[in-house]
Amino acid sequence: MALDPYVCVLYPSQVHLRKSGGWGTVGAKPYTECSAGTPTSITQTSTLYIVEWAGLAYKTMQIRTVNNVGERKLEQRNVSWACLNGNNSVFQQKTNGTTVQAGKTYYSTVQTVRSTLSCGY
Repeated sequence: MALDPYVCVLYPSQVHLRKSGGWGTVGAKPYTECSAGTPTSITQTSTLYIVEWAGLAYKTMQIRTVNNVGERKLEQRNVSWACLNGNNSVFQQKTNGTTVQAGKTYYSTVQTVRSTLSCGY
């Protein structure tokens, strides 16, 4: 494990019904924030899952990637999946992130707690 000199932290965002989708979509807004410097780049890849069979099966609903260059923060806003009906489903989201700092790549992973939402497929 290496010390991250720019103190970059990847934060999860709770999966929720999205206002921007007229409450008919679910998503999350995970973000990375660096408090001690500006990295060369930040990348995040998020996967949105529906959790089935009491947590024994995870169905991938969406995978999205974002990145930026020369910024101290990156907020991912493209994690959004359209509900097909109002049935309850359990969602969870996982994000893998990297920052490039002084020629070295640093990795992190976070995931949300499970959320039961009125959003079926």
